Amino acid sequence: MNRYLSPSDYHGRLADRIVPALRFPGGPVPPWQARLRRELRRLVGPFPAARVPLNPRRIWKREHPLGSIEKIVFTAEPFADVPAYVCMPRRGAPPYPFMICLQGHTTGMHTSIAVQREAETRPLAVDGDRDFALGCLRRGYAALCIEQRSFGERRERRQKQLSPHGCHDAAMHALLLGRTLLGERVFDVDRGIDYLLQRGDADPARIGVMGNSGGGTVTL
Repeated sequence: MNRYLSPSDYHGRLADRIVPALRFPGGPVPPWQARLRRELRRLVGPFPAARVPLNPRRIWKREHPLGSIEKIVFTAEPFADVPAYVCMPRRGAPPYPFMICLQGHTTGMHTSIAVQREAETRPLAVDGDRDFALGCLRRGYAALCIEQRSFGERRERRQKQLSPHGCHDAAMHALLLGRTLLGERVFDVDRGIDYLLQRGDADPARIGVMGNSGGGTVTL
């Protein structure tokens, strides 16, 4: 009788025996980081060779007790537009330190500012400190909240999803095209940095990224 029929039998044994080539070996961190970054950059897949104009457009702007929030859309690459919130603190002065905020498997970027996705003037109760753009404003940081591909307003709506998980189909499509959904999301963040530098009120030496779950993966 055959005992090893499940793929996890084989993969589990490999996982138990493998020695990761890019594990941290101890000692100085910067040389290891340099090796890791090169390989990680290769694995997430190629970025577009050319950068198209961002063409940022304002959707609305509102005052907030902690400052102001503006909703914009910019173009990351052809046929890939990125909605985002630009959150400016009431205290402080330009150039501002900025945090790029990335939600994971929630209903979208609206969670970062604690409003409802379909009614952005209505408050939303947010657990686990996931309204982290508001946390930035309380501390005098500006925030750029990016809607990641396959989440929120960028969820698939043109064709039937074969998977119940929102990003699975897009991830498979990207792999078949020689790309990765992770790499595409990272590129959107890269273009978000382009947008911040284009604004002129961001401190280029103080731009950070943070996120939870899938947003944490992109943050890495």
